[in-house]
Amino acid sequence: MSQQLGRTADSDQLAGTRCAFELAGERNPAGLRETRFRFAGMPVRMHVVGPALHDILARAFASLIDREEVVATAADSLVIRAWDRAHTGVGCPGIPRAPDRTDVLGPGLMSQYDGGRVLRYDRATITKTIDRTSNEIFICVEDAEKLRLNDRTKPFPHFLATWYFDRGVQLLHAGLVSKNGQGVLIGGTGGSGKSTTSIACALAGFDFLGDDTVGTVIREDGCFGYACYNAVRSAARNIEWFPDLQAASHLLPATPDDKGKVLTYMSEVSSVSTVPGVAIAGIVVPTVIGSGPTEIATAPGGVTLRKLAPSTLLRGLGGGTTGFAHMAQLTRVLPCFALTLGDSVRDVPRVVGQLLEDLAQ
Repeated sequence: MSQQLGRTADSDQLAGTRCAFELAGERNPAGLRETRFRFAGMPVRMHVVGPALHDILARAFASLIDREEVVATAADSLVIRAWDRAHTGVGCPGIPRAPDRTDVLGPGLMSQYDGGRVLRYDRATITKTIDRTSNEIFICVEDAEKLRLNDRTKPFPHFLATWYFDRGVQLLHAGLVSKNGQGVLIGGTGGSGKSTTSIACALAGFDFLGDDTVGTVIREDGCFGYACYNAVRSAARNIEWFPDLQAASHLLPATPDDKGKVLTYMSEVSSVSTVPGVAIAGIVVPTVIGSGPTEIATAPGGVTLRKLAPSTLLRGLGGGTTGFAHMAQLTRVLPCFALTLGDSVRDVPRVVGQLLEDLAQ
C-alpha cells in the first residue's frame, strides 16, 4: 500500500483511517475524484471515492467551487477525504487509544483525542474525523445513496464549524443575501422566516449565500459574510410559495425522518445567482405574521442579539463565549432591523431591497 500520506501509527492517531482511505482509492481508482473549493477565500481540496458520494458532496458545496487554475499551486488550508463503504467495501477503523472524553451528539457519539486536536463522530451510517493540526477531514459513509437529507445538506457541520473557528471565521445560524455588493444577514430562531426571506430575495434577483448557515468575519474595514452550503432544506410552504423550486431537477425526495422537507441545490435553480462572499451592510431578524403588510423597522442591537445568538450557540456551530462576543460585536457595529413577514412573500424582496438602498446612502 502506498505511503504517500506517510505517518506512523505512533505519531498519528489517524494512521488507520488514512490507510483505509488509500485502500478504498486503490480498489476503485476509476471512482476517485478531486474537486477544489474556496471556503471563506481559503483553498480546500476534496478527494472522494464513490460517484454517488462525490455527487452529494460536490453539489453541497457547488457555489464554492474554485475554477481558477492558480489554486493548483496554492497550499491547501483544508483537505477532505471521503469514501463510500457500499461502493468500495472498505470501512473506517477505530482510533487505537481511549478518547479523552466522549459526548452524545444527536444520534451519535463525539469523541475527543489529544486534548481536542482530533475529533471523531460515530453514527451507525457515518463516521467523520477531523485532525485540527494537519487540517484534514475524513468521512466514511455506509451507503451514499441512503444518506439522510440533513447529511446531504450539511455533510459535516460541526467539523466545518470547528475548522472555520480555528481560522477566525464564526459560523452563524443565519441566512445571507446581497445586492450590488451589499449583504443582509438574516438571523433568528428556527421557523422565524430566515429561509423564506433568503429564498424570496434570491428568486427576485439578489445574490444568494445561504439560508441557514453562513460564516462571518469582523475586520477593520468592515463585516464580511461567506457562503458555506449550496444546499437548502426547503419546507413545504416554501415549495408552495416559490414555484421556481418545484422543478424536479432541483429537488430530491425526503425520507420519513426529514419532516416533509426536500433538498434544493440553489446553484441549480436557473433564476438564482450564488456568490461566495460579500460585505455585510445590516442585520435583519424576520418574524412570520402571515397577515397584513410586510414591513421593516429599526431594532435595538440587544434585542437582535437575543434572537441571533441562542440558536447559533445551541446548534454547536462553535465559538462559545468567543462566538457570543463576536455576535455581540456584529449587533453593535451593524444597523439592526426587524422584518415582519405579512400575507405576501412577494413583498419581501422589495422591502429588503429598499433597505439596502437606504443603507447605501
